[in-house]
Amino acid sequence: MRATSFAFFAALVGIAASAACDEPYPSDPAIDPEAPVVRIESPARGAYLGDVTSVTVTGKVIDASPLRELLVNGVAIAAGPEGDFTATVPLPATGTELITVEAVDRDGNVGRQTRAVAAGPRAPLSTRVRDSVTAAISDTAFEAVGNLVAQTLADKDLGAWIAPHNPVISKGAPDGPDCLFGNVAIGALDISAASISLLPTVTGLTLTAELTGVRVPMHLDYAALCIDGSSEALMTATKVRISGRFTFGIRGGQFDIKLLAPQVRFEGFALALDGLPGQVVTLLDLGNTLGPVLSWAVEQLAAPILGDALAGFDGTTTTELLGKTLDVVVAPTEISFSPVDAKVRLDSAFRVHGDEGGPGFVMVPNSRPSMDATGGMQLAVSDDAVNQLLASFWAARGMDLAIDLTTGDYGGLGKLYDRVETQGLLPLSVRADGAGLAIVIPDLLVSFKEGDLLATQIAINGSLSIGVERGGDGALRLVSSAPKVFVDILREGVDGANPLASSQFEALTSFALGRLTQVATGLVGSVPLPTAAGATITGVSVSGRGGYLIIDAQAQ
Repeated sequence: MRATSFAFFAALVGIAASAACDEPYPSDPAIDPEAPVVRIESPARGAYLGDVTSVTVTGKVIDASPLRELLVNGVAIAAGPEGDFTATVPLPATGTELITVEAVDRDGNVGRQTRAVAAGPRAPLSTRVRDSVTAAISDTAFEAVGNLVAQTLADKDLGAWIAPHNPVISKGAPDGPDCLFGNVAIGALDISAASISLLPTVTGLTLTAELTGVRVPMHLDYAALCIDGSSEALMTATKVRISGRFTFGIRGGQFDIKLLAPQVRFEGFALALDGLPGQVVTLLDLGNTLGPVLSWAVEQLAAPILGDALAGFDGTTTTELLGKTLDVVVAPTEISFSPVDAKVRLDSAFRVHGDEGGPGFVMVPNSRPSMDATGGMQLAVSDDAVNQLLASFWAARGMDLAIDLTTGDYGGLGKLYDRVETQGLLPLSVRADGAGLAIVIPDLLVSFKEGDLLATQIAINGSLSIGVERGGDGALRLVSSAPKVFVDILREGVDGANPLASSQFEALTSFALGRLTQVATGLVGSVPLPTAAGATITGVSVSGRGGYLIIDAQAQ
């Protein structure tokens, strides 16, 4: 096998390829014919080494002129008289390591080869990752959440929303209609404006709500003196003030949010009860029973918004992702409040359908990060959680693709090859660095074919940084950047010499990396993040600490 590596910073936007060349060797070759030939003999590409802390790298360098320098992951070593070399490379505590051997001859020609190995203890794919996401949300962010609840109350078709819960008031008929009973169904709940204040305390969130211009038409079914009847009624109020305290429990892996001790006060309260028998008026006592209905409506509308703000979502959801079906489980395990913020810890599990039989994922438990929401909100995403997702996707053969280049618009590639196939020898993996989390690309083989012939094969190794962006819906999402990669052009098993010009090499690499970037962004973007729903998110920054991606943002 002859292989040469190229560091390639990919902007990855459809570079067109020139047509295949009949020259014995292209005038602008992708492989420098004067460069030293580097052959890494061990470890094998895509090897999982177990729970070890170092690996021995052996190989050989072939060159017509003496070597000036030989580097293994940037560390100078000496080659033997025949170009043989051996080096010991330390491995990270967990995850995937890229091994790059670079040889420079006395004329300055450079040859490289890169391959990936994985090391560290493996956990089954069925593992629930503890403390996978932690969040701290400030009192300022909760002000914004309150504004969203208020906007929802003012804009939502509350009548249609309440309809399935009718009758909202039922008196005197626990076992069905009797000689004296009353049922009240709300036909609409119109609010001209609303304001909601949510303030954190040590026991939860204090609610202060003011509803303006409240109008509630109702339909009443009743009986008095065993005579059935029905009637229309209308409640209006210039203002309705609701106060109480939201408490947050955890039950069955989901938030259990309740509004305790609600108090309701009316201003400008009026009831139109034309033709309603006095016994039914007394029984229904609408002046007192409508207040709890309104506080219940506020509770039911606010609870899911608060849950989304704290967890992104909780429970289990199934979604389609890159041609696969993904199950995401997010379960809150701990929540605490102070007068200035709320802190929540979440466990998670990411499973792609079809990953049965996968070897698991490299996992080392991280120390819990300390959280500080002074700036508005702070999130921490565990590398173990993302690695479980990436390993499950790989085990379900999500990295193995076959694309027919004869159909569709693939630029010059369709002139060079009939189809392309990809195979990941290891799953993508993430690890923390000083700037945050980085996705490591380990030995992705890309094979370009003409009919049944393997015309070109490249091995891609490299990394992508993980960042955060705010989507059109205001939610924060993890995204991946354009990758920095090393590409080896492989010869073993390839039919013919298959010379490549640099333009052709760039086209092949861009094609493969463009799709790789799409896959990486789709995968990390499926990790749900707490959003502080309703808040304006600015000043987002990321860093890495203790196996976590730390996200700081202003929220107001």
